[in-house]
Amino acid sequence: MAKAGGRAAQAPLLLDVAASWELRLRADGKADGTVRSYVDSVRVLSHYLAEHDMPVDVEGVQARHVGAFLAASAAATSAGNAHKHFRNLRVFFGWLVADGERAAGSPMAQLTGPVVARARARTRALDDDELAALLAVCSGDTFECRRDTAIVRILIDNGMRLSWLAGLRYSRDDAEANDVWPAEHRLRVPLKDDDVLHAPIGHKAAAAVDRYVRARARHPHAGSPWLWLPIRGGTAAGERRLTSTGIQ
Repeated sequence: MAKAGGRAAQAPLLLDVAASWELRLRADGKADGTVRSYVDSVRVLSHYLAEHDMPVDVEGVQARHVGAFLAASAAATSAGNAHKHFRNLRVFFGWLVADGERAAGSPMAQLTGPVVARARARTRALDDDELAALLAVCSGDTFECRRDTAIVRILIDNGMRLSWLAGLRYSRDDAEANDVWPAEHRLRVPLKDDDVLHAPIGHKAAAAVDRYVRARARHPHAGSPWLWLPIRGGTAAGERRLTSTGIQ
């Protein structure tokens, strides 16, 4: 490693090279959605590593760190989503090595992708026209429309499990009790054993969440710790929140 002033130069952070990675992808003619997917995987990995006191520089990340991230991603979302991150990060770390940003080999060489089980009865994905029709149903300026649009946009972007979506919390003043960062295009998913996973969202989903949060501030039960609030009523336990059943 190069030396500067008698000391080893500090390796750049993953997030420091994310912009260069994006430039390379665009120079290669990748589609906008592909670019966003690749860069989101790097950002979500970096957030996970930081949350778990693991190395976040391009030289320090090891196979075991990426493996832990992929396992958490599979638990919070799906094996398919984790496999997408695996594929994206394999290309990313390969680029780091080829471009001389990482002296060690790629950590992905020591990993295998998460196993994606074949569903016995595959659920058909909605096509673009059906998604547009679904969004049209919840278009409008009412509290319910803003909420439902945000929920649909999140599901379109990352396919988050309903139980995790329903369990998102919101707080303007307490970062530890807040799982929503639309400005950073991410949601924090609480897992078991105090573990967390950061789930990326795109520009449209982030804008929809921000729009809902502003309407939420005027809700009579805005003080509830839960992100998704009902129009009226609550759970059997008396909580002011939407459950997985309510979201469905």
